[in-house]
Amino acid sequence: MTSTTPVTPPYGSSSSHMSTNPSRFKKAPSPFFRFKYIILGTVILFIVILLVIQFSLHVNTPSHDDDASTQGTQPEAKNVPLVSLNEKGETRDTVSEVTIWSTSFHISPIHCLKHFMKNIFEKKTGIKVNIIEKSLSGHCALTNSCAKDLKVLTPDNAKGENECVVPIAKQFYDAYVDDPEFKKADLVMCDHNVAMCEMYMAFDVPLVLYLTTRYELWRHQPERWRNLNSNLWKMFFRGPNSIIANNLYDAKYFNYFTGLEAGVVDSYCGYAADMAIYNNPKRKEILIGPSRLSITPSEFFKPLEELAKRDDFDLKLAPIRSLYPKFEYSDLVNHPAIVIVPYQLSVMSFFEYYRMGIPLYFPSVDLLTKWHVKFRILSEKTWHMVLTKNPSKGSPLKRNPQSTVSSGMDPNNDVDAKSVRYWNYFADLYQWPHVIIYDSFEDLYHKLKRATPEYYKEVSAKMHKYSEQVQQNLIEDWKRIFEKAKKKKGRSRFSSFYEAIQNWGIFINEKSCDIA
Repeated sequence: MTSTTPVTPPYGSSSSHMSTNPSRFKKAPSPFFRFKYIILGTVILFIVILLVIQFSLHVNTPSHDDDASTQGTQPEAKNVPLVSLNEKGETRDTVSEVTIWSTSFHISPIHCLKHFMKNIFEKKTGIKVNIIEKSLSGHCALTNSCAKDLKVLTPDNAKGENECVVPIAKQFYDAYVDDPEFKKADLVMCDHNVAMCEMYMAFDVPLVLYLTTRYELWRHQPERWRNLNSNLWKMFFRGPNSIIANNLYDAKYFNYFTGLEAGVVDSYCGYAADMAIYNNPKRKEILIGPSRLSITPSEFFKPLEELAKRDDFDLKLAPIRSLYPKFEYSDLVNHPAIVIVPYQLSVMSFFEYYRMGIPLYFPSVDLLTKWHVKFRILSEKTWHMVLTKNPSKGSPLKRNPQSTVSSGMDPNNDVDAKSVRYWNYFADLYQWPHVIIYDSFEDLYHKLKRATPEYYKEVSAKMHKYSEQVQQNLIEDWKRIFEKAKKKKGRSRFSSFYEAIQNWGIFINEKSCDIA
């Protein structure tokens, strides 16, 4: 084949009409001189490539190509770094003490956080953390945290579900704007539900919104949900506030509808490990968990029992609640492993099991998707399923245009397998290492049959090692959250509730219903 590389004529050659005066020509560069330029160009190109790679590593959450996603391409399950909690280049203040105020409808997230702060965070940082908890949960007696002296707010009116927010928020403001105990709070934490922070907007106090479930809880109507989104935008961009999630699924869900990034700050729940650690279990039954199930185990696991019967293999499976109507953590660690059949993609029990180091079996993304489409096992994944007991075909709100999540995948679509699979991938137990994933009942059966006490012990040790890494990351995350909140010095005092809300750029009056 003839070469297509052009040949450069030698210097000094000329056509008949060109002058042959040597003074008109520059001296040809030597081969060594040209080689130096080649080396220099290569070095520059290499540096540019390194810079591009470095930049790409600092992108929070990549956008997903819509077409690729709809063809089954799986999104990257990547925790969002806490860039919003401490601005780059910002000097970090020293914090010696912080006080958190909480009026939650769920005891577990704040109970988990309280244990982490007292038993790990304070000991390793020297920062004293006080938590003023006035729980509105129906289970508050279990943690001795009931809101016995809380003024105005009750389990009924604080939800803002069936009542207007403005009248209650105004009464609450008038009752607490000069309250000595509330003035001690450096920040207010809203977790279950985050819309509770609307009650605190008038106080000019730092807010930490901790997403532990689908964030629109009790704001399900489209108009009220949009109003909540508008307020969340205002909260997100106000200096001392932070919006975080204790799981990747809720961070992505929040991003889908708001376009905002919530940093992922796991719950630790080390209290479970304080009470019991997995070590040489004595009982033979493999537990089926969590304690609340959306399936009937005797029917659901028939294929597994038939495989064991075929091989005359002594496989013992037992739902947690059938063995222990009221279990202790020490009961759970006395079993070889737990087979998880989730009713949700993030459950506080998952954090507890993992911290104790109990080996966990979890269905693969494809199997979980198949089960949900067929059996609706994720019965509490969407509020529509919780409220109506029927699968939803989609969300009442559209995806926010600024979201980094694929527009072709609606998180509240329970009938489209592609959407279900896409969102299932963000479940807790796909993000954590050393979880035993199974693709079918037959695959689960063979893995259970092959597992030995030594294997389980090795898996448990790896889980504990990972928990140590999580612990250190959480210490740094919470330090940044507290530093950000403590940058605010004092609170502004307004002449009225309405003037305080105007400080957010929101103009309401006594006839208004929502803060919008």
